Amino acid sequence: MENQANSKLYRVIGGIFISSIDPLLEPTQEVLNKTYGITHILTVMKQNLPDYYKENYTTMQIPIDDAPNEVLFTYFKQSNDFISSALFGKTFDELLADSENKDNALQQIKRSKHQGKILIHCSAGQSRSPAFLIAFLMKFYQMNYKTAKYAISRSKSDIQPNESFESQLLFYKKLECEDNPKKLDMNTEFNQFLREMQFSQIPSSSVEDNIKAFLSDSSNFKDEHNSGTWNTNDPMYELRCKRCRQMLAKSNYFVNHEPPLEEPTEDGSEGYRNPANKQLYFTKNAFKSRRVISRERASNNCTHYFVEPLTWMKDELSKGEMEGKFNCLKCQAKVGGYSWKGSRCSCGKWMIPAMDLQVSKVDKVLIRRK
Repeated sequence: MENQANSKLYRVIGGIFISSIDPLLEPTQEVLNKTYGITHILTVMKQNLPDYYKENYTTMQIPIDDAPNEVLFTYFKQSNDFISSALFGKTFDELLADSENKDNALQQIKRSKHQGKILIHCSAGQSRSPAFLIAFLMKFYQMNYKTAKYAISRSKSDIQPNESFESQLLFYKKLECEDNPKKLDMNTEFNQFLREMQFSQIPSSSVEDNIKAFLSDSSNFKDEHNSGTWNTNDPMYELRCKRCRQMLAKSNYFVNHEPPLEEPTEDGSEGYRNPANKQLYFTKNAFKSRRVISRERASNNCTHYFVEPLTWMKDELSKGEMEGKFNCLKCQAKVGGYSWKGSRCSCGKWMIPAMDLQVSKVDKVLIRRK
């Protein structure tokens, strides 16, 4: 193995190397290819590489900062395809197309020897570049987050994606490493995840500007009458006003949420019930004090249906309030509410931002069976 401590390049597995920007700023720029055989460079930062590398290597740049509001999903497909092309000469989809059976293709990828070599780097080689390499290892080698991170840290011990990147990678794994933008756009759970990032990881002074930007984009509002691309093998429901039977939402725009009972285990396997999870309890403190007056266990039953922002909600949301209520358009009965800062379901789960219809105010009606 190369003397990685001196070279500042760290070989992770096969033809995959990781580093900071330092090795690319050295006078002997041809060393990457002559010494290590590297032909591809993935740059994960906004600073441009010296022209030499663009002229003599196959390069790709992901222009992001090491900041909590950066969305990695936007780049996962192109970064995965670039790394795959460097190592195997084909993208992930092309590798799958070579086999009629996906499971067999995945096993073949695991056994395949890397044909090329790639360097993945950012400024310090600690957060951004490891995050994209972890995404690749999870997708191509079916690793969980912890295993992928460990595979890199064996060579470069100081890696640590920031908290937001880590959260996105864990969610990426939950989505079975889906990186197709069209499929992600139709995934309500993914859209809710992005909204949570948008409204929970910004300075409070920017919340109003963020709301205005959200409201100005008509694509953020879904037509409650549209069934969209709903899977015809699944049942469909409507939520109707309990008083006048006005249709308010269809189940294709429900934002499903899991009660906060499960926490990831250290080995990345299925979760366990963690009594220390604060979302499991509703705690009341004394006035201007941290002294706990009462502490009640969250309910096992949800009292709210959380939904995508729907077209009939836009007038209410456009009033500029941080929170408010939704009234039925037909009879004006209160049917739900919203909070841009987020609110908790009776099960304890935080939803940010929260658009909800109350179970007690609506009827859930089956309109299409399996």
